[in-house]
Amino acid sequence: MHTLLRDVRDWLYAVVRHWIWLAGGAVATLTQWLWHPTAQALRPVAVGCAVVAVFLAWRDERKKVQQASLGTRDPELDLMRPQFAIELGKLSATEHRPILQYVVRCGGRETAQVQQFLKEQGRELAMHEVDRRLREIVEHSGFLTGDDSKGSINNELYTITPAWKRLLVEWAAPAVGST
Repeated sequence: MHTLLRDVRDWLYAVVRHWIWLAGGAVATLTQWLWHPTAQALRPVAVGCAVVAVFLAWRDERKKVQQASLGTRDPELDLMRPQFAIELGKLSATEHRPILQYVVRCGGRETAQVQQFLKEQGRELAMHEVDRRLREIVEHSGFLTGDDSKGSINNELYTITPAWKRLLVEWAAPAVGST
């Protein structure tokens, strides 16, 4: 709520700043001189300046957002996005993606930890079935790597493939504003 009020205050300040600039500017002066400075002539000029001021304040904010989004674009990620979408499309939305999302959010997990996560989600699977799904993610997409030397016996450690890490984190992150 506090940020909303601050945003409204900033927007009103921008509108007033533009309105003062317009109402005191050459266009307003010329219009008043041509229409004669009467009370009736000043109202439409003031309203017209207010409408233009609102537009200019909106345009300023829009430019700021565009410039900020241009500054945050990563050409390497943009280059990888189409292939990322293809690889993601190879995975089942029900069998693989929840597992992948969990591993990405945790930074890496052993098969038993993934099995426990699925159990907590109401999906009990045998260890070999969980391992099969993890291996399918490795083989079909290359998003994860498996290392059986780091996990305990029959409990392989799966981690994010470094090349895909940034896109996977972006994909797995909850949408802004959702909880």
